[in-house]
Amino acid sequence: MKVKIFLALILSFVSACSTTIPGMVNSPKAPEVQAKELVESREIKIPIWVSAGSGVFQMDGDESSGVFLGVGKEQRAGTTGEILNPSGDNARNGLAAILDEFNQRLIRYHRSAKTSNHSGWISHEKLQNAVNETAVPMLLETKVVNNWEHPVSREKFSLAKLDLSKVQEVLTASSKLNHEERQSLEFIIKWVFDDMKLEEERGQLFGKVSRAMAQD
Repeated sequence: MKVKIFLALILSFVSACSTTIPGMVNSPKAPEVQAKELVESREIKIPIWVSAGSGVFQMDGDESSGVFLGVGKEQRAGTTGEILNPSGDNARNGLAAILDEFNQRLIRYHRSAKTSNHSGWISHEKLQNAVNETAVPMLLETKVVNNWEHPVSREKFSLAKLDLSKVQEVLTASSKLNHEERQSLEFIIKWVFDDMKLEEERGQLFGKVSRAMAQD
């Protein structure tokens, strides 16, 4: 009887030793898997301009820092990976869209302004001509000032910029405008730019509040 009990104990011990204990033995991971996990474990710092996208920007308290920004992402063909549109070109396209919206707002504000009949206030015809004549020259002034590549997805982004001061200079350079008309146009340009900036700030604030509420 004692011999049978002893043999049973030995068999149970051998069986326990042959069982793999979770966490004790791990199969080695492939080098590419380890590299991927290492990259993903790092905190990826995405530039603010990539997250913000195209729009207008100005440093608080610094009226000379106003800029129009265009953000573009490289477009590739899904099957071949061939580059369809470089990120720099898409950034300029994004900036062109912002400038087009800005020009349309100039016209809308001028039409709604109560001072449109005052002496020295630029006429609708002259404002429209200034916008039409400077649309292309302003786009030629745009510059790609930054580039960034996502370390994991390898997506490429570019940032195009045009200073507000350059927009003011180009729009008011027409020899057909007198001094008072230039001053009124400068006022309209600044008002529309500030309005666009305020609208974007409200949108960003709304986005932050919405995300905070979703997390609660």
